[in-house]
Amino acid sequence: MKRLSRLTTPSQSRDSQPRISTSSTPNRPDYLGDLWSIYDDPKAVRDKEEERSIKGVLERFRSHGIETMTEGNVRYALRMTQNKGDADNAFRLLLLLQETYEGIVKPYDPGTQLIGAINRNNVTCYLDALLFAMFARLDSFEAMLYNDFNDRPRRRLAGLLRLWVNMLRTGRLITTDITRHLQQSLAECGWQDAANTKQQDPSEAFTFITGQLELPLLTLKMDLYHTGKEEPHDDHKFVNERLLEIAIPAPSESGEDITLEDCLEHYFNNRVEVMRHLESQRRNTLKSASDPWHDNPRTEKSSGLHIEVAEVLANGPGTPLPQTPLTESPVATTQSKDPLEQIRPGTGRKRGDSIFGQRKIELIGIDPEKEGDTPTQERERKMSTKTEVLMPAWQFFKLLPWYTDHMPTSDAQVAAHFAKKRPVLGICLKRYSFTNNGTATKRNTFIDIPLEIGVPNFVSDENMQEDGPLVGNFRLILQSVVCHRGISVHSGHYVTLCRGKSSSAIPESTPPSRSSRTNSVSDSGDIEDPWMLFDDLARNRVTYVDIHQALRKETPYLLFYQVQPIGDDGHSIH
Repeated sequence: MKRLSRLTTPSQSRDSQPRISTSSTPNRPDYLGDLWSIYDDPKAVRDKEEERSIKGVLERFRSHGIETMTEGNVRYALRMTQNKGDADNAFRLLLLLQETYEGIVKPYDPGTQLIGAINRNNVTCYLDALLFAMFARLDSFEAMLYNDFNDRPRRRLAGLLRLWVNMLRTGRLITTDITRHLQQSLAECGWQDAANTKQQDPSEAFTFITGQLELPLLTLKMDLYHTGKEEPHDDHKFVNERLLEIAIPAPSESGEDITLEDCLEHYFNNRVEVMRHLESQRRNTLKSASDPWHDNPRTEKSSGLHIEVAEVLANGPGTPLPQTPLTESPVATTQSKDPLEQIRPGTGRKRGDSIFGQRKIELIGIDPEKEGDTPTQERERKMSTKTEVLMPAWQFFKLLPWYTDHMPTSDAQVAAHFAKKRPVLGICLKRYSFTNNGTATKRNTFIDIPLEIGVPNFVSDENMQEDGPLVGNFRLILQSVVCHRGISVHSGHYVTLCRGKSSSAIPESTPPSRSSRTNSVSDSGDIEDPWMLFDDLARNRVTYVDIHQALRKETPYLLFYQVQPIGDDGHSIH
């Protein structure tokens, strides 16, 4: 009877064939010790041909100076290869395991026949689709697989992912036992739900995996603009994200398609409310009746905001204090698409948008019964105290096209990798919401997804001059998309659209040639690549698709855009 067990040392093996001594396997990582090993019941009848093959494969490894493999490893490889009992295939498979031990990550080869992964219990498509999107072609996430962590759970997770990627890129079928090990490893790292035979959210899987393996964060520069007193530490700062969660607006009344650029524009340039102190010159604008305020409307330039001021009069103690709104007339301005222009002085707003969420007047060091001050002096003294109010503000984000090295003890190899790699911008389209009774609902609104976002105005580079163009040197290239078929985030089926070639891909339609893509925005080879569809439940798991048709047919959920620099001629700088 066959059984899958922990990899044992040769002294523990009950096989009668020659064994590798315990001291000869010092380089085998213990955190992958239970992987790819089969030990039969010692009472079972041995297959003599298999035993000869096991001995031959072990001798072959020894001849190459590799003594980390055991009989259990070879037995597994002989029984799990497509051509069972093929010693050559078993050797090559175990050689891939050895390279995984040594931290090697195989590169993407467009000439390799990609097969993909088998769906385990009809629930692991979320994991298969996510990993295919991250690693089938992209190398931007590879460096987190190199990290040598101090704790066993994370070392095991990184090692299993290395093996998964190596099997995918070398054209081997990823079997369910590897997926099971990977799910258990995720649970050992803290995500208990990953071990359940239940569909999970791929965005949650992405956040957890990249967090555990310390993928450098995306850096966003945030600026707040408002009419209050500036607080530099709060109004201008850097924030870090792993995944941008982009809200999907309600369908327009005109029925026009919603574009991803519109959603991103709303995310990066958003109207918010903040608590800030009023600028002193705006607090002390209340003048006496003798001041020429009404005679000269240009005394103070209008900001377009209606400021309500609590007017403290020198009446008797029992007299109620009237609240007089000081209304500034909007100044007619030319419409501008620049959101900054909407908050600068000179832009009008409706009366209903009062900046006051609360009013607070502190009588500090002032005796209300004291006489001698004129009403004007008394009003100005009372209005000079700090008043913090809730006011509208514009929040602007700029994406810096570099990863943030947030790991103070980061490995030199990892640091060198990310110093050369442009970040991949992960975007999650928030299609799911919950009703009052906790039922998950999905918004199937069509979003027009571009293959390229040219010179995006939300990408910034701190190395550029402050007054120079911040938008002319970068573009975002769509590399892969995780799509969802179904009505709930925890049900249905996930598939992946991925840029690239596979020699085994079965064309659902003829892959687009460069000459046939007349609507391409660039003649760069990146834009002309064919696209693959990966579906771990399909008979042919990897097929070619027309990406434009696929983006309309499928429901994109996770998008991976790579930030690429471009030269003056508009071509990518690789």
